[in-house]
Amino acid sequence: MIDFDNKTLQEIATKSIPAAYRLLPAGMDSRKATVILLAIGLQESRFIHRLQIGGPARGFWQFERGGGVRGVLRHWATRAATIKVCAARQCALLPNAVYLQIAEDDVLAAAFARLLLYSDPAELPHSGTPRAPGRFTSVLGGRENRTSKRGRRYTLQRFNRSKEQRYEG
Repeated sequence: MIDFDNKTLQEIATKSIPAAYRLLPAGMDSRKATVILLAIGLQESRFIHRLQIGGPARGFWQFERGGGVRGVLRHWATRAATIKVCAARQCALLPNAVYLQIAEDDVLAAAFARLLLYSDPAELPHSGTPRAPGRFTSVLGGRENRTSKRGRRYTLQRFNRSKEQRYEG
């Protein structure tokens, strides 16, 4: 079973992500975006590790200075929003400053994670479209059990078990 801190997951879902949405342009706060942000955070850090084990990434969404941080700061579609976000979080608009602060500032990290998704021209996946994001809707007040397109019922426990089996051997 995937190990994660449920209290931290609840705080991220109910406090940090909504606070980040308040700093972002209208329309970025959607249930789909929240589900995918939670799924990515669980995959990247399990909402346990703010510093990547054996690597340079920081924050629950595991941003690297020269990758995601620099990309969000420089992308034409996110540049204006990063100015507002960094000002609100009292963070200099420089890759190194964001990179250092993102490890401890979950609102800044959530905002940058959402902006990174926004910079991708592809539409956000629908809940349950890959299976992983659909599994975490119970945190958002949705059903814990979901039905796949094939009609099979999945629970968080069953999903975790099947994922572990896929990575064994």
